[in-house]
Amino acid sequence: MQHFYSKLVRKSYRALRHPHIRKVSWLNRIVIKLFNREMWRPCARSVSVGLSIGLFCAMLPMPFQMLLAAACCFIGKGNIPIAIAACWVSNPFTQIPLMLTQEEIGSSIRHFLDLGWLNFIDIQGTIPLLTREVNLANFAVGVATTAISLGILAYPIVFSFYALVPKKYTQHAPRKLKPTSEPTPEDK
Repeated sequence: MQHFYSKLVRKSYRALRHPHIRKVSWLNRIVIKLFNREMWRPCARSVSVGLSIGLFCAMLPMPFQMLLAAACCFIGKGNIPIAIAACWVSNPFTQIPLMLTQEEIGSSIRHFLDLGWLNFIDIQGTIPLLTREVNLANFAVGVATTAISLGILAYPIVFSFYALVPKKYTQHAPRKLKPTSEPTPEDK
């Protein structure tokens, strides 16, 4: 798995260093910031940020989730490949069951805790081919709940995984070395 990840990162680096990209000035400024190794190396902090951003974006019912996750990881210095891979939790096969589950979660939350904030989008509708009635307000509450809860749960999951895995398989963030001072005449 580590070999596959390293190969994927090297291919991405090579594609981003292409001479055609280097000639476009505004794109070159973005690409130079993308070369920060912290965003590509799988250390515990960057993976936890990347996974939480990726799972949060995966729960949002919108197109281009991977671009949003990559942009958020770029800003939050998370692991970009992990965030993009986490977005595939909501792939075309799981999207409809995921949305139905989110609507059910929102319905149960609104059943116990309905403050009347979402009455303006309290719209009923039916899903084609399933003949099931859904509520837009329930769906909105379910999306917010699942996105926030999975985003928060990613941190302890990643850090417990890193605590259980032997240290030889994990990489740590590079430490900045302190500049050494010149030896004093007393040391010589």
